[in-house]
Amino acid sequence: MVAISVHAELLLNIRQITVQASLPTDCNVTTSVSLSSERSFLSVFHDDKVAEIRLPAAVRHGSVPKIDPKSVREISLRLPIVEGTVHKDSVRLWKDLPSENWAEMMDFWHCHKPDTDDTIYHHQDGLGKGYGAASTIESIAGVGLLDPMYLLLSHDDVNVVTGQKAATKLRTGRNTAGAGCGKIKLYKWEIRLAPTESSAWQKHPGDKFVSAEILAMIESQGVQRFVVHDGGHAEDNTGLLVWIFNTNIIYSSTLVPESPRRAMKVYYKTIAHPTKVLEQEGFKADELQLPDGALRSLQSALDVSNRLLPVSAQRFQDWSVGLLAH
Repeated sequence: MVAISVHAELLLNIRQITVQASLPTDCNVTTSVSLSSERSFLSVFHDDKVAEIRLPAAVRHGSVPKIDPKSVREISLRLPIVEGTVHKDSVRLWKDLPSENWAEMMDFWHCHKPDTDDTIYHHQDGLGKGYGAASTIESIAGVGLLDPMYLLLSHDDVNVVTGQKAATKLRTGRNTAGAGCGKIKLYKWEIRLAPTESSAWQKHPGDKFVSAEILAMIESQGVQRFVVHDGGHAEDNTGLLVWIFNTNIIYSSTLVPESPRRAMKVYYKTIAHPTKVLEQEGFKADELQLPDGALRSLQSALDVSNRLLPVSAQRFQDWSVGLLAH
């Protein structure tokens, strides 16, 4: 018989937890909801079944869950959470962090630019400036450069990294992309790590790294919609149009072990001809190119998360709704 499924999501903007429970049959006199004594766990009772879930945050005292008498097979609740405080003397100074794309903006706002060769500047379209969007990052032997999605290494270091001499072993996968010009780009989801020589190899899913890249792009570019594709131009090429509805939610689910978890709430749809869609979106969307394997992994992760949500929350107009872990 179908079990009770419960999904809870923390709504930080209104300081409440929304709970949705899907029941195998209609509500009846046996249906009830209760909170644990510490108000961190919620239990749903129906017929001879019970489902317990750890809430994303503790619920305020005095909050008594009440079931809407109009409920049929889905129960919806709103519970206020415990408020936290920061002492006024704890933080003495607040400062804004610089944007990640500060170098690209130097032509517009920097008063004292680095010295440049005017001849190179005028004849090579700014390639000699040493800063800005036209500049490239050079790899240095012995130095690894980190991006949310990949590592950038010198060719001279690859044999050391992939060999058995390093204290931390590292092995690359088949889809590792070369960056050229003495550099090698290693996508993080194609890397296996072992803390010691005797440890088992560990590999992390690509959707978490893609999530980190999207968050970085939101911070630097100020957009919430992305055309995600593999860079192909074939007639049958497809991609994803992704709309980040909320960058930071905390949710719990009876279908997910180790709840609660942190994620982004995402609206998404499959699209044909991604490059044309990108042109149509204009300044409303940014572009995110992924290797084909990473694109399929992202689609799969979103589809799986969509099935975790209550049926009534799985769609918004013509968009599918998913959760992207970060």
